[in-house]
Amino acid sequence: MRFTIFLLFFLISVSTYSQKNYVEGFIVLKNQKDTIKGKIDDQNWSINPTKINFINLENKLITYEIRFLKSFGVKNKESYIVEKVDIDVTPFQSNELLKENKLIIKKDTLLALLVYLQADNSLLYLKDKNSKEHFFYKKSY
Repeated sequence: MRFTIFLLFFLISVSTYSQKNYVEGFIVLKNQKDTIKGKIDDQNWSINPTKINFINLENKLITYEIRFLKSFGVKNKESYIVEKVDIDVTPFQSNELLKENKLIIKKDTLLALLVYLQADNSLLYLKDKNSKEHFFYKKSY
């Protein structure tokens, strides 16, 4: 009986966690210029995504890691560009800063950056897995 109840709760929690929210979106693959339209699983990412689920116009589900993408976005909501950046991974808790007082920079890190403002100099945003917020700017060419 306990096993049945456990199994029931497990299945309910897994199905709740794995609910999909496919909305209109686009991707641009690395080394390509064409925009591919389809549907993206909009997960209202609390931290910037490392992969996305995409359904193309042929209704084929493909999971893309960001290393294969140049950009992607959810229509009328948000867009991301994939860039290599130098990121500050210095701890931000005060007790950790007392141990090490130097900046720790991780070079050439591939990340999906949320486009906050797109202009001649675009403002980009990242919330990492430690909930640390980062801002970048990119010059448009």
